[in-house]
Amino acid sequence: MYHHIAKPPRSVKVRGLYVTPQQFEWQIQRLQEAGFEFTNFRQLANQNNQESTDSSPKRQIVLTLDDGYLDNYENAFPILQQYGITAVVYPVMGAIGKKQVVWKENDEQHPVDLMTEEAIQKMHQAGIEFGSHLCDHIHLAEHTEEIIQDQLYRSKEILEHILGERVLSVAYPFGSYDSKVLQIAAKTGYQYGLTTISGINTMQPSLELKRTAIKGHRLHHRWKFMKQLQHQFSE
Repeated sequence: MYHHIAKPPRSVKVRGLYVTPQQFEWQIQRLQEAGFEFTNFRQLANQNNQESTDSSPKRQIVLTLDDGYLDNYENAFPILQQYGITAVVYPVMGAIGKKQVVWKENDEQHPVDLMTEEAIQKMHQAGIEFGSHLCDHIHLAEHTEEIIQDQLYRSKEILEHILGERVLSVAYPFGSYDSKVLQIAAKTGYQYGLTTISGINTMQPSLELKRTAIKGHRLHHRWKFMKQLQHQFSE
């Protein structure tokens, strides 16, 4: 789970949301060396729908980037293209193309620029998958059923219009979800839902997928990343 792929500005409070492009590329290289196959949810869904005689376990990983920051397009996208790998990006649909955005429920109040619809389409055409991160960056479980349904449905509908294909997944902002959110997400047609709980998953569809948060601001980020890799994927 990534957020910004950029050097953190000096005024940023939550510096852990930033991974520099150099760190991001180094991490991709380490994952490739460890034998991981980069995939996305559309590929996993197709894989699960196809009968296969290959029962050997696969070391697969999905890179996810939350919020849809412009730096994902400017900095992460060229690196993903360079290494020929895919990822899944989760833009906040109500903020597409906006600049100097501040979400009131965020701890971080530093203004940010969001990617445009054109950037989303360009990345999508190059093999990057997109999923919903709602229309507004809110703690979904703290709202009424009507708001939950509107946020899940409307964001999916807008994104599907931009992409021209079905959206399979949603990432819950702040990791905020409960049984009510899961029920409505299932009815809305999502196959995959991403939490902020740390861990690994099976290849089967789930609305409570775990993720490993990657942070790049500390001096020991390389050691920490390798420890995370060893801990999560040692088996």
